[in-house]
Amino acid sequence: MNIHWLRWHKGHRGGRGRHRGHKRGRGGPRGLGGYLRRVLRGQRAAGDTPHGPRPPELNDALFLSVLITAAVLLFGSVEAWALALVGGAIVIYFNFRLYRMQAAPFQSGGGRIVPAGMRLSTAGFAALVLIQLIPIPLSAIREVFSRPEYGFLKELSLSTPGGAAPWHSLSIDADETIRAAVRFLLYVMVFFVAFLAGGNRRALKRAFSILAFFGLAMTVFAIIQKAAWNGRIYWFRALRNGGSPFGPFVNRDHFAGFEGMVFPLGLALALETRRVEKALLYVFVSAVTAVGIFYSLSRGGIVSFMVSGLVFLLLVRIKKSGGKPVYFLALFAAAFAVYIACLGISPVIGRFETGGVSSSQRLLIWRGALGAARDFKWSGTGLGTFREIFPLYNPGLQPRVDFAHNDYINLAVETGLPGLLLALIFFASLGKAVYNCFREGRVPYLLCGLLASVSYMLVHSMFDFNLHIPANAITFSAVTGFLAAGIQDGGFHEGGKEIDGGGLHRHPLPHPAGARRRLPGHGADNRDAQDRTPGRHRGHSRKPSCHERPLR
Repeated sequence: MNIHWLRWHKGHRGGRGRHRGHKRGRGGPRGLGGYLRRVLRGQRAAGDTPHGPRPPELNDALFLSVLITAAVLLFGSVEAWALALVGGAIVIYFNFRLYRMQAAPFQSGGGRIVPAGMRLSTAGFAALVLIQLIPIPLSAIREVFSRPEYGFLKELSLSTPGGAAPWHSLSIDADETIRAAVRFLLYVMVFFVAFLAGGNRRALKRAFSILAFFGLAMTVFAIIQKAAWNGRIYWFRALRNGGSPFGPFVNRDHFAGFEGMVFPLGLALALETRRVEKALLYVFVSAVTAVGIFYSLSRGGIVSFMVSGLVFLLLVRIKKSGGKPVYFLALFAAAFAVYIACLGISPVIGRFETGGVSSSQRLLIWRGALGAARDFKWSGTGLGTFREIFPLYNPGLQPRVDFAHNDYINLAVETGLPGLLLALIFFASLGKAVYNCFREGRVPYLLCGLLASVSYMLVHSMFDFNLHIPANAITFSAVTGFLAAGIQDGGFHEGGKEIDGGGLHRHPLPHPAGARRRLPGHGADNRDAQDRTPGRHRGHSRKPSCHERPLR
């Protein structure tokens, strides 16, 4: 007998579990006040099932899905008011999650912990940004750092009101660095929540499903908006600084960046599910989402899509599954080819020839940015200060360049070699854990989708600045957190069931020897909880179920 079911049946459904005088008013078990009190105390809420309390990972997955959806719909959260709304939601839920962990301690995913390299590199990057904000004597900068850096900071100190200042921070614009540091802290919070939810298979599938269908909706909306374009996003929001909008994003590359992280998730669900009709639905959703990447005419998005697709095929091939993945992947390729044939391939070819920031302009930007990275190689110019330093290295380039159109070069300019090295350690640690997971044969399809999603953004970051768009950075942080949780030793779990490369183990772990549970309303009786079956008298022997019989 499942002890959770008995508690739910007696206490939660009312009747036999309540003491005399207990009421169901606004503060009772069914009221809003009682619900909030139980949530804050870490107790089960009204959404509990007969199989036990509702896992907190499901709430985490739902929050992240709604957060990403809102961040994308609010023009990618690039404006200050949109980022304030999204950031406020992140901070509130993060602190609420910490409070829940203190009120009802638990180990997410069976004792999972972020790999040491990822933890140390994240802490080191935060320390580096903090060092950039600390005022340092100019004499020390001259002795320790490079001469161009000392000369530039000295000119900044001379231009300050009141004359030369003997102290200056390593960041050339401390205000911009503080804003960028706040955004980085928000992304770390999203990663933490995603890591807590990522070990639960049900939570992961729920997040995948919501994001996959949202990606489909965004593709359909973007195509309709382009067909009925009136110069305004959502047909009412005018463009302030120009751009090449597609969907809710001002830049088509950013739309492709989000859709590229979403389409492998739907494809992973198609291979994960056992129902053919659901698998066909997810194949259709992924195919339409992939078509949206091509229809956006983002060159970096198209190249990254091809690389991500090859990574997904390679991972499925390494998994060495049966014929089912081959059939569904072939169906995905056929549907994708039909859609592309209907839309036409000539606009895509023309896009690779002209339009947007040309290849020659990108080379000029990268050349000037590499010069700044060479001069500020030990400390960087300060997180978020690329737009302030770049005009000094290529002042004739028009229009004004705010980012390097390469997130790796951009990071090298703003944080120097230390920041670039810390980022390399972070992803190297993640890659090592992924390699160990493959070597042990634990490769579920959900993990293949996450790896393809991360690989898409890592490739696209070579040609654009998607990680400087809050909506895409939040999505990437969530996907990376899911991946970091899924590659742990325990595999994916679901309510006491372990999911790994070998499949679903339906035999729950036995209770510790001699463990006895006390039911509500029966304080004097301390018999074993499994003997408390309704309708069965004391001493009645119960035949063990199929899940409790020993394996032969």
